[in-house]
Amino acid sequence: MLRRIFLKGMGVTIVGFFSRDVQPKQTTPSGITIQDLPADRPGFKRRYTAHINDEVSMKIELQTSYGNSRYDMSELDQRNGSWVLFDLHRPADKILDREILPTVQKLCAEIVEIDRTYIDARPNEFTDEGGVRWRRVETS
Repeated sequence: MLRRIFLKGMGVTIVGFFSRDVQPKQTTPSGITIQDLPADRPGFKRRYTAHINDEVSMKIELQTSYGNSRYDMSELDQRNGSWVLFDLHRPADKILDREILPTVQKLCAEIVEIDRTYIDARPNEFTDEGGVRWRRVETS
């Protein structure tokens, strides 16, 4: 559903477009699921998830923090409820299982590249926590 709101004041017309559509998930050929997450400010927050094997999955959330740098929260989850937080750029510092580490490193490198491509494209739209979609409009 798309709503239009027109506000007039001081000789200026402001037009806002927003909708409450849920952002669909995308899946890459390697099995990484990408989902844009709502944020209160335009942080371009995204969640990347992937299954390592039947017992282990990983979740990485990336968002823009103050100063336009990307902040990550990386987590490896096991079916039994155990989990470990790790650095997206250095997973070997925390993940000790040498059977899954090469797969985790490969997926982390792919996620970094996907996210870099997304940010380099200068996204101009985000959805806030209330479900309102905001779009930056270039004016001439």
